[in-house]
Amino acid sequence: MKIKAYKYKIEVLTPVAILSGEKIQRFEIVKDGNKTFVLDFERMIRNEQAFVDILIKNPLLFQNSEEILNIFRRLNINYKNYIKYEINDYMRKNYEINEFIKSNGKPYIPGSSIKGAMRTNIIRGSKFGGNYISEVNSSIKNNKFRINTLEIEKNFLGDSYKSPFKFLRVSDTNLLEKKSLRVKPIEIYNLKTKRKVMNILYSEVLPEKTVLHGEINLGFYDYLLEFPYKDEYMNLDILNDFILKLKSGVEKYINDEISIMKENHEEDLLGFYRSLQSYKLKENQVLLPLGFSTGFYSKTLVGKLRKEHVIYLKKVLGSRANKYDPSLFPKTRRVINDGGVIKPLGWILMTITEK
Repeated sequence: MKIKAYKYKIEVLTPVAILSGEKIQRFEIVKDGNKTFVLDFERMIRNEQAFVDILIKNPLLFQNSEEILNIFRRLNINYKNYIKYEINDYMRKNYEINEFIKSNGKPYIPGSSIKGAMRTNIIRGSKFGGNYISEVNSSIKNNKFRINTLEIEKNFLGDSYKSPFKFLRVSDTNLLEKKSLRVKPIEIYNLKTKRKVMNILYSEVLPEKTVLHGEINLGFYDYLLEFPYKDEYMNLDILNDFILKLKSGVEKYINDEISIMKENHEEDLLGFYRSLQSYKLKENQVLLPLGFSTGFYSKTLVGKLRKEHVIYLKKVLGSRANKYDPSLFPKTRRVINDGGVIKPLGWILMTITEK
């Protein structure tokens, strides 16, 4: 019985954020001179009763990190005994920090995040990506008020029990040390005005050049292709040559982004996506956008939205979409500002080797 199994290697090209949903609160962050630290407040509360007594009487102190630093000095508490880790990048203010997902305190990339990114681009790079877009367009043409994307996908991939992607199994990566993480400011950048449009978001990220490893297998996929009951599953062939389909899907996504950046004369992001196009990829290598803040288009199959798509979206969303511009949606990107040059988040190089 055959089981297709692979090893994968991930190399981070731009900072990757896979978030846990938790935040490092402002009071856990101490700025001392040009250095910034995240403190282990739970351990401090267990060990420093005098500090706890002051906070119980003055809970508003949690909102003032400078005042907390003054209390440390007054009580002769050496906060350096409670440092979780140092933030290696400058923080202008004590913002909350989005936490990277961890297991037992160590960061990793979940297999579900990798599989989700692969799945979208395998579909986009196959004939079924076109089927999906056709059905969306048909729903708009027939003036359906709601497009049931789950139903559309079910039409060509079946439900979760019959989907061919049931056989695509991606392991979590290896665990890294906490010191591997960096804290980076994420800007929400308007393509039209070329300006940051909201407060900076701070997030723990895996920085460029981080390397991780894991495994992929297709279970009993090869066996099932020769099995009499294979017709119970829909369109199993979507996983044939899945690396080629993955490459094709990402290529379409990059081309759409290049088109949008050209239209908006956005030179930094245009240069970045062109640099991705110039990668000399081996047959077993793919580029992939992964994680938080990679954007609307990296997670949808519809490709670059046409005017009628956005008009339809405005109808569905009502007053929430009053500011949506049919000529440009979405008009913002979340980016990392690297020495004055902006880059998108979450790009990795993935090398997949058959075991």
